[in-house]
Amino acid sequence: MTLVALKRAVRIVNVRRAMRAQDEQYVGLEHIQSWTGQILPADDAEPEGQVEVFESGDILFGKLRPYLARVACPDFDGACSTEALIFRPRSEVVGRFLRYVLGSKDFFDRVNSATFGTKMPRASWENIGKELVPLPELAAQTQIADFLDTETARIDALIEKKQRFSDILMANRMNAVLREFE
Repeated sequence: MTLVALKRAVRIVNVRRAMRAQDEQYVGLEHIQSWTGQILPADDAEPEGQVEVFESGDILFGKLRPYLARVACPDFDGACSTEALIFRPRSEVVGRFLRYVLGSKDFFDRVNSATFGTKMPRASWENIGKELVPLPELAAQTQIADFLDTETARIDALIEKKQRFSDILMANRMNAVLREFE
């Protein structure tokens, strides 16, 4: 495995236009769940002003308030906020693998240490691009990403199951309390 500067692993994409196309999905930073990389539903989201255009497999990295750890790898083409940097992985890089690397606490700690601005801190491509990222062989990147996808899905299912169980318990408690007042 080698360590390379991020700017050697990706190309920065900067395709802006005035608005999103009618049938194009829009992803604002608020639609990227912190730390998980999940893209939240946003049926009624309308961007203001310009948007950036991305392709399936690109990585969206929230440069505004990077401490919120918003990084995603959508599996669809679309438009996003201009407050996101768009990275297009080079041929020797698996985007899903790189999303996990860029979504790590260690990576965000390093990015946050070089932000500028106090109220609305931002990260710059000049600094982010210099950060070193691990790049094992392509097959290993795919295996790691597949493993993490599977484990993340398993954990998400357990969290959802726990939430359903908690909701049932809460409903039962409420019913018991209501019965006491009958």
